[in-house]
Amino acid sequence: MLQKFRERMQGIIAWSIVIAICITFALWGVQNYLRGGSKHDIVAKIDGTKITQKQVEQIYNNLRREKTFLLGADFLVDQKAQSELKKEAIQQLIKNTVMLKYVDKAGFYAGLPQVRATIYSLPAFQFNGSFSPQRYKQTLSNLGYSESMLIDEMRKTISLSQLDAGILQSSFALPNEINKAIELRDQKRDIEYFIIDPKRFANEVKINISDVKNYYEKNKDKFIAPEKVSINYIQLDAEKLKSKISIDPNKLQQFYKEHISLYSLPKQNNPAFSEVKNKVTKDFIQQESMHLFAEQNDKLADLVYTNSDSLKPAADTLGLTIQESDLFTKTGGKTGLIANPKVIKAAFSDVVLRQGYNSAPIEINPGNVIVLRIKKNISEEYIPLSTIQSSIENLLKQKQSDDKGADLSEKIIRNIEEKKPIPSIANQYNLKLFTVQKIGRNDKKIDSDIIKTAFNTPAPVDAKISANSIKLTNGNFAIVMVSKIYAGTPNLINFTARQKLKKQLENQYGDFERDLLLSSIMNKTKVKILEENVTLGGE
Repeated sequence: MLQKFRERMQGIIAWSIVIAICITFALWGVQNYLRGGSKHDIVAKIDGTKITQKQVEQIYNNLRREKTFLLGADFLVDQKAQSELKKEAIQQLIKNTVMLKYVDKAGFYAGLPQVRATIYSLPAFQFNGSFSPQRYKQTLSNLGYSESMLIDEMRKTISLSQLDAGILQSSFALPNEINKAIELRDQKRDIEYFIIDPKRFANEVKINISDVKNYYEKNKDKFIAPEKVSINYIQLDAEKLKSKISIDPNKLQQFYKEHISLYSLPKQNNPAFSEVKNKVTKDFIQQESMHLFAEQNDKLADLVYTNSDSLKPAADTLGLTIQESDLFTKTGGKTGLIANPKVIKAAFSDVVLRQGYNSAPIEINPGNVIVLRIKKNISEEYIPLSTIQSSIENLLKQKQSDDKGADLSEKIIRNIEEKKPIPSIANQYNLKLFTVQKIGRNDKKIDSDIIKTAFNTPAPVDAKISANSIKLTNGNFAIVMVSKIYAGTPNLINFTARQKLKKQLENQYGDFERDLLLSSIMNKTKVKILEENVTLGGE
């Protein structure tokens, strides 16, 4: 998370922001940089420094939370996404480990007063806008951190930020570079374009059964129905246990006395029990339900282990209902339990799927666990040709139509290069010519892919039109022609806008310098990733 933010930071002000948020990075995964793990727990080695599976899991979970927050329901946590996130987490750890070694060797150092001042300014350790020693100690205790560990990691993070700030402060943009940037940024172009819809070739495309059969046989591995399972499961939920809590008035009074500080307001007398009875009762039930949950969770673990071939003994003893799921694959379902990576991982584990045992209790969230076993297993199998014949026919028709569209695009490009008149080309191929004058990079008038293609097309030379083609996201082909280019005008940009652009350029130069430095350091660093030790999973 810090690495991603650092890559986007803007100058010395953002550096101070990085320092303010670096507690997130320090408290969730960097503390073991220079500590090893067991042989099978090590996922990477950087010049002798080891990165462990636990560290990867911590960064992986941070990345997963971040993407879930940014993308919401659009972020699908399937096996492919898990694998990509794991790779990203490993690369983040490798880069930060390499840079930590570099800043240490280069002599970057944060003194104790600077480190303490940064720690004291962090919101995580403040109460009512001021540093709170109590909150500081409690937060460190909850995270299993000592003060010396925090200071050590904060010193490293500040040192990394010092390097970033030094690179950014040393970057500068010259006036002619700013003028050139304005000329490019504000450039306008006169363009024309054709649109070719592959559907125009539908009547020319002929597919016979032998084509379908040949495609099916050559691509049979694409038509495999993945293994599916459904599960039986029992669920122990602390929330549902609240209804089983009986309230003894004497115990309730005792709970109130033991926790009276929770119900007292500052500089006021302790409230009478009657005034806070509802809140006390709610807290009492919550505590008792968690105690009952802990007891039953222990029993659940014992029962499903000693009766590993059935969920019934545990269900009967604890009064739980055996439930069942729909069929799902290794990518999981869309919603509910079967979309949970922990449930998917357990269901397809060797112990549960192949050996037929109950799973161990799986924590869905605090106070909510399930135990599952396989109800039904459908093995991986080829999909019969009869089932997908029409789909293959449509696919082959679409491919042939696309090929014809691509061929026509190339033919038109050649005609343009041969200086054949554009109206003549339009008539010959029965195409509509679209004309747009002085279009900018960020115009919303037409398809953004057409604009992007237009600005990626070389400038016309000697009155010759430049042309390029692209396949659009809707499946159509576009032939884009550029006839004239108008450079942006630096003299029209006021001082404030010019200074803003200057800062942007300097930040870009700084990013480039930092990337070069990282690349140079990485080229001199021996990095080995132990793929066999990298496992999927997370929260």
